[in-house]
Amino acid sequence: MNKRQTLQGLIIILIVGLSGCTGQNGKTTENIKAEIINYEVETQRHKFIDSGDWVKIADGFIYNETAERYFINGTIKNVAGYTLVQLNITANFFDSNNNFLHSESISIYDLPNTNTTTFEISYWNSTPKFKNVDHMTFNILAT
Repeated sequence: MNKRQTLQGLIIILIVGLSGCTGQNGKTTENIKAEIINYEVETQRHKFIDSGDWVKIADGFIYNETAERYFINGTIKNVAGYTLVQLNITANFFDSNNNFLHSESISIYDLPNTNTTTFEISYWNSTPKFKNVDHMTFNILAT
């Protein structure tokens, strides 16, 4: 076997042996395609009956008898390195014992690389367990 074949064999062994090692301690890091830059949660009600105008009652998930929705607005950024054709943002809602209550999702289409866009998600008081919401998490699926 000549030196060239030996070198090629070693390179193949190294490539196969090191593939997937992108994180520390042997863990492979997930390829993050989008990040939520910021978000706010408000408890809201209509300004007037049958009005399209909303009034903030409180910051966060503060249930009271006049609350009509929890309104989440935020900003998401494409960090994939290419245009994302579709982003699905899911807000998962939990009670104070960390029991899952409900989820709401929205989709965003054609977000160019490094660009940001805003999103809005509402959890309505007609949804079961509205009054039990304590906190939430996000899941992002990007293609």
